[in-house]
Amino acid sequence: MKNKKNSFLNVSEKIIFILFGVSMLVLIRPDIGEISLQTFLIFLISLVWVGTGIYFLRKGRLTIKKEFYRMDLLAGVLFIWEFLSVIGKMIQSTGETTVDYSINVAIMSLVILYFLFMQILSFKRNYLDIILYIGLLVMAFMMFCFLCDMEFLWMIAETIENTGQAASFLMLIGMIVIYQYCMCQDKFRSCFYLLTCGVTFLLLFINYNIISLWIMVLIFFMIPVWFRPTAALIKKDMQVMFLYVFMLSNMSLLTNYTSLLIVDLPFELEHSVYLELLFAIGAAVFFYYWDRIPNGADPDRLILRKLRRIYKFLTIATIIIFSGLLFGGSKWNSLGEGAGSSMIKSFAIPLIKDLSQNDNIFIIGIEKIGLTGIVLILVFLIMAIGRIGRNRGFDKPMTGLFSMITIIFMLQLLFWVPAMNVLPIYLYFMVLALFYKEERIKVKSTVFNIERKEVNDNEKI
Repeated sequence: MKNKKNSFLNVSEKIIFILFGVSMLVLIRPDIGEISLQTFLIFLISLVWVGTGIYFLRKGRLTIKKEFYRMDLLAGVLFIWEFLSVIGKMIQSTGETTVDYSINVAIMSLVILYFLFMQILSFKRNYLDIILYIGLLVMAFMMFCFLCDMEFLWMIAETIENTGQAASFLMLIGMIVIYQYCMCQDKFRSCFYLLTCGVTFLLLFINYNIISLWIMVLIFFMIPVWFRPTAALIKKDMQVMFLYVFMLSNMSLLTNYTSLLIVDLPFELEHSVYLELLFAIGAAVFFYYWDRIPNGADPDRLILRKLRRIYKFLTIATIIIFSGLLFGGSKWNSLGEGAGSSMIKSFAIPLIKDLSQNDNIFIIGIEKIGLTGIVLILVFLIMAIGRIGRNRGFDKPMTGLFSMITIIFMLQLLFWVPAMNVLPIYLYFMVLALFYKEERIKVKSTVFNIERKEVNDNEKI
């Protein structure tokens, strides 16, 4: 009887594998009628999934969840609105003009997937693996194009239509592999994750989306704040960040003094010098506190609250500096030629140029969805932000990953809208971040006071 009740869940888990595989691998650009191929396939998969649910419901092997939220009502209204928009476009269209239904069908597909994800609320660690391995396959092809022949980029056009959409794909892989590396205890797998981080970072640099480079720095600072700040976690987070800054500071050498890449990138030696100076100052502060940790302490149990407060300060400072550079706009060009002014201009001007190259959710929403549709989406996202903090905690690490991915996804929407190849995956993690009931992990931790060099055992955090 138990197998019968769980049969829909088992089928749903297989459909999720197929959904992730199709959305990440089907990246070419042919259209089916007036709908892109990828949107059509995702819509088809969602309908097959709904049909499967109806079959199990009629057989009495599926029970609809009775718990509903206000977000569900918003999602339902959004689906009806987009369906009516499609009907209206069909009525108004003529044979002489082509009407694009992709955005409407894409939103309806995502709403259907939202309700299906809500119905099962299931997660398997294999999902992270399939995203990572398929991502590696796509990144290997991207690397081949950037190193050997750019003529084949049409095969992944859905991913690299603009730098923002490519950054969304790469940051999704980056967040997953950084989390896997920080939490992994196996040395062989840790080496694999670290190498994957290197490939992801290199492609992010080649993509040259300045905003995404800032967001990655924010992710490094968020990890000790968002997860249990053990010495082991902070050590691995700093290892990955060192790899990131080291590679970024040497991109000017790779692009200006070698012919390895067949794309032109505007990395300059000036940027490398500034990055290395900033990182040297940060490393000096970090090792000052790290050297105070007593020998023999268990790094998996040792909680470093002081360093967590420092990372929290750095997270807030990064957001403030990033916002200040954006709000300055073109006025940064009027700064003088002093050393400080030159450094600020070298960071601000590329950031402002990058901001104007992509359309955010507000622009795309007004142009293609309409005022009513974009208002419904924004209200939905605002309600989601209010719920994220209530579901996460240090004792729920997977939920912490889901919520971090969701926050970074929402941050991206302020600058660009990710492509359809990653939107179902971001939506899946959003649903888990909001509603997933993860079993709490009870850990007895050792809290270390860095300033007093005191160790207190049997404390919980």
